[in-house]
Amino acid sequence: MTSWSNIPEDVKRIIVGPLNRIDRQSLRQCSHGDKLFVELITKPIREINFMARRSVSGLVMVTEKKVRPLFLQFITIRFDEEYEDTFKHKREEGSTVVRRSKNLLPYTSFTVNEDFQTVAWRSLQKMLKCQNNRIESLNFSFLLSFNQAIDEPERIVPNLPSETVDVKSLTVRMVCSEDLTYQIVQFVKPNLHYLNLSMTVIDVTLPSRVGDLEQVKTAEKVYSLLKLSREQSMELQGYEIVNKSTHLVDSDIADLLKKSLSTGKPSKFEYYRMWPEPSEVTSGFESIPWSVSTADEFKNLRENFQLDLANKNFILSIPEISKSRLFVEITRFAVKGFII
Repeated sequence: MTSWSNIPEDVKRIIVGPLNRIDRQSLRQCSHGDKLFVELITKPIREINFMARRSVSGLVMVTEKKVRPLFLQFITIRFDEEYEDTFKHKREEGSTVVRRSKNLLPYTSFTVNEDFQTVAWRSLQKMLKCQNNRIESLNFSFLLSFNQAIDEPERIVPNLPSETVDVKSLTVRMVCSEDLTYQIVQFVKPNLHYLNLSMTVIDVTLPSRVGDLEQVKTAEKVYSLLKLSREQSMELQGYEIVNKSTHLVDSDIADLLKKSLSTGKPSKFEYYRMWPEPSEVTSGFESIPWSVSTADEFKNLRENFQLDLANKNFILSIPEISKSRLFVEITRFAVKGFII
């Protein structure tokens, strides 16, 4: 029988290459030589999910007439669906219970005598450092339940790496403060492929200072619930944008449509607007109302779009600035469409 040490390195690479991270870690424990070899054949993590939760789990009697809420606080970090760590806050002891699962196997648990946030953020830092601060997808999800009348501080405080992280896709969702959102977006490098900011911001600054960040402006695809101003919206350079700011009026959207015609960006768009006025939105364009007969002129478009005659649909153009035309659908809550 041939031992591992006698197998040629090119054959070892074929064997180690398909292994997941957990199996590689097991192989590293065989010998010092195996550890070095496996580290040379690094299999990168594609996706990290960081999920923080804080909610009231019950009530605790303080005095005969006074009770206070008992908060359940924990952070879960999942790496590529291969394994996950959950860091649970132990209020009474000020320590952290860590529950770890690998390859969907049963959890193992241990206790660390530090705050659960410190332990969790340090774990994220270490993993990113192992990936040379490069990751394909990084997702943050926060569900924080607060009662302002209760003297209970917010416990989700970021401790992000000092070096910016090279990320293709960044998502921040659920309930997240303006300051925390700003810090997360700021620590990734600009030129994101996809930026998803689908959170409900608690302490909204109007307009959102997050919208001034280069990371937001240069992302290729943007889904945003930020309260962006007209100026911030005009500075978005992506080719696909869903901008659900409540600060856009009909004339702002008309300007954004003109930008699509003159620059080609965004080529696909959706702008939030409650009860937009079609005549205001289409002002300044050569406008053709969309109809079944009009669709015959754009057979290719008709094949790729479900026509809803309940909405106002138009073909818009400005021949002086562009040969392109826009298909625009105006609903009760949005103006959306794409370049033809």
